[in-house]
Amino acid sequence: MRTRKLQWLAAASAVFALSSSAGAVEMFTSALQIRPGEVVTCSGANSANSAQEIFVELLDGGASLLGPQDCVAVKPRGVCRQVASFQPSDDHFVSCRITASSRAAVRGLIENDTRGNSSPAR
Repeated sequence: MRTRKLQWLAAASAVFALSSSAGAVEMFTSALQIRPGEVVTCSGANSANSAQEIFVELLDGGASLLGPQDCVAVKPRGVCRQVASFQPSDDHFVSCRITASSRAAVRGLIENDTRGNSSPAR
């Protein structure tokens, strides 16, 4: 009985997660060159008047670096961030995907924290 209840809860959670992301919009930044040893941050800022769920994700050549960062109930003027640093190796061209309920309600940015260059999401 307990197993069946847990399966039902897992299924309900999955349906809720899918329904809450329905109608979401994705925005992307341009790719920034990230050299070995540098740090990069992907940010999504809530510009709405109420809390909202925001996902941010760093992409290297279109592939996810760390998986999406899910920030539930980001308050107005709050920020959801994902940060990564790169070990000595080759250069990387990293972009950022920001997912939210409305394009007008979120501002996105990728920034090379080491050199200070950035690109806004569009």
